[in-house]
Amino acid sequence: MKEEAIALNWPLVNPAPSMKPKSNAIQWDIADDPRQYGTVKLWYRSAFVGYAATEMLVVPASTHVRLTEMRILLDQQDFKCWPIDIKRENGITCLDVLVAIYLTLQRPLMGEEVQNALHWRPGIMKRVNLLSARRLFHGLIQDGDTWTALLW
Repeated sequence: MKEEAIALNWPLVNPAPSMKPKSNAIQWDIADDPRQYGTVKLWYRSAFVGYAATEMLVVPASTHVRLTEMRILLDQQDFKCWPIDIKRENGITCLDVLVAIYLTLQRPLMGEEVQNALHWRPGIMKRVNLLSARRLFHGLIQDGDTWTALLW
């Protein structure tokens, strides 16, 4: 049986896989805390129009159903081992999604992750450091009962 397609609210929408990041409603570097003013930029028709205040992102993640659980994977195969799980009984907001992605990627590398990373970048590293230049959030797409975070 096919999973129900769930419509997402504007901050989480991927306009089209082939479009560039400035075609999104928001532009956000996942290394930056989305709760801090100035880290999430608003775009309209490829023009920068300002910064998103936290209150603007505290809207339901979906436009037509109350999501209480989400599992998000990054779009890069090497990093699918870092699932981002969100649970909230009263419904997940767009800000919850962005904060969960941010906090998951702020964790220090552990065990084998460190061994694999140290050959090219010595020192204490966080997961986000392994993503290099592919850190712009480009929305989510549904893949069955999980979501994929697209990064540019």
